[in-house]
Amino acid sequence: MIKVRFIAPIPNPLNGHSYISGKLLSYLVSEKYILKVINLNSKNPYERIFKFFLNLFLVFLDSFSKKVTYLTISESLLGNLRDLFIYMILFFQLERVIIHLHGGSIKKDVFDKSKFLFLLNKFFLARVGHIIVSGNLHKDLVNFVDQKKVSSINNFADSELIIEKKDLSNKLNSSPVKILYCSSMREKKGYLILLNSFIRLSEHLNCDAELHFLGSFTSKIDEKLFLNKIASYKNVQFHGFKINSEKNNFFKNSHIFCLPSKYDEGQPISIIEALYAGCAIVSTNSNGIKSMFNSNSYLDFDHSKEKNLDDVLKKILENQNYRNDLMIKSFKNKSKFSERFFKDSISKIIQNLSLNQ
Repeated sequence: MIKVRFIAPIPNPLNGHSYISGKLLSYLVSEKYILKVINLNSKNPYERIFKFFLNLFLVFLDSFSKKVTYLTISESLLGNLRDLFIYMILFFQLERVIIHLHGGSIKKDVFDKSKFLFLLNKFFLARVGHIIVSGNLHKDLVNFVDQKKVSSINNFADSELIIEKKDLSNKLNSSPVKILYCSSMREKKGYLILLNSFIRLSEHLNCDAELHFLGSFTSKIDEKLFLNKIASYKNVQFHGFKINSEKNNFFKNSHIFCLPSKYDEGQPISIIEALYAGCAIVSTNSNGIKSMFNSNSYLDFDHSKEKNLDDVLKKILENQNYRNDLMIKSFKNKSKFSERFFKDSISKIIQNLSLNQ
């Protein structure tokens, strides 16, 4: 039996990162791996500080046992410090460590801000057994590592979202045109960029359109300001945080999914959900998102020039044939994001590293 030290955020709270980790954990349990689980998730900033030290202590206690370690690493400065301590604790087991990097912000938010931290990360990452990235373009983030030890493995989403061909056909000709935003309601995720763009366009659109927001705020003040701002627009609605069938219905009934994030995103689960549901995709041109598509199968824009989104939305809203073409391409692209391939690929890496035990 293979022993695995599983260090990752697990729901709750639920987000794209914890969703993927939770699904992988359930799979490893079902496959009878012997697991030591260390949950990196925290519900608030106070708990985050406590868990910083608690998780390091738990890793230390377990470090006397030889195991394959699966670690999803952070892209924040504080999270990276935690990861560096984990590397140090497991230094003599690094050849059995699997690093999973879900996004691309670590370069801008950590490596570029501190050469010292970059050199420390480079020292440890060059010695781990394997590195998983989301999308081939993110391999450049670890170009100092032997590329034979780096794999690009696509994320996946809830298969319940996959629509039938006939449902897509019905949606192509339905109205009004519905735009969906589904992510955390944080400024850097771009929800205000989308709202402002839609408001500017609303008076001039040659079609009926609605804008729907799904997600939760971390600030009551921000939520109140947002609700006040949209109160006078009947075609803009905020629905709060939704899960399971409620969330799935929003995706299945939407024509366009827009995520104008300022982050260097990896492969957002919400975009994969939108692909499953046959939505046209509008998002920023991060390496992770670009790696999910052919150049002509989604619409991107430069988030540093916010008004660029106006032109992108106008083009996709007013040109039904173009919009339908993107929706069909999304529907065809969904097969690249397979839960089975994700789980089997990581299981194979774990099995290969276990031979070093």
